[in-house]
Amino acid sequence: FLNDGGILALLADQRVKNGDYSKFFGHTAMTTPLVGLLAKRTNAPVISLTPSYNENCKLKNYNFWD
Repeated sequence: FLNDGGILALLADQRVKNGDYSKFFGHTAMTTPLVGLLAKRTNAPVISLTPSYNENCKLKNYNFWD
């Protein structure tokens, strides 16, 4: 699917039972390697999306990282 140019959206949760250990805000945390594995195996680009909220906890915008 990704090899054919398809688009896949993933919601990666920080809480995983299996994965790789990495630093997360200065603490060691288990993280999922899924996004990196898919990108490496299919040569697909990865774009990260982070929501931002205003002082009333309303969605303000999305920040894109590539």
